[in-house]
Amino acid sequence: MKPRTPFLALAISLIALPALAADLPYAGQQARAIKALSDDDIAALRAGEGMGMAKAAELNGYPGPVHVLALAAQLGLTEAQRHDVQAVFDRMSAAAKPLGGELIAREQGLDRICQERDHAGSARRRDGCHCRAAR
Repeated sequence: MKPRTPFLALAISLIALPALAADLPYAGQQARAIKALSDDDIAALRAGEGMGMAKAAELNGYPGPVHVLALAAQLGLTEAQRHDVQAVFDRMSAAAKPLGGELIAREQGLDRICQERDHAGSARRRDGCHCRAAR
């Protein structure tokens, strides 16, 4: 082997790795406590935040109550209107928090299913995870 061959291989690797990482959209996420959820996602779910779930409504001119409250002055809301929107937000938030907790628990369960290993090892992991999760 020529002395410069390892250096050439290293140089090529350093150039290629960032390009490969760009093709792996979930790179690094496998180390998360809940693989499908970031810490910010978990905090938002626990807080009852929308996480973009109302995007279709908002893009069609129907802002969520948190956005209406944030823009209350610009919208010229009366105190009564502010109060009504706050009541809608409070009800929505109260309903969303337990649902967020349920989603977190289900994602944890899905992670557990996918991580289970028995004597079949990776075959069970590959073949069982999606099938059991879909039930």
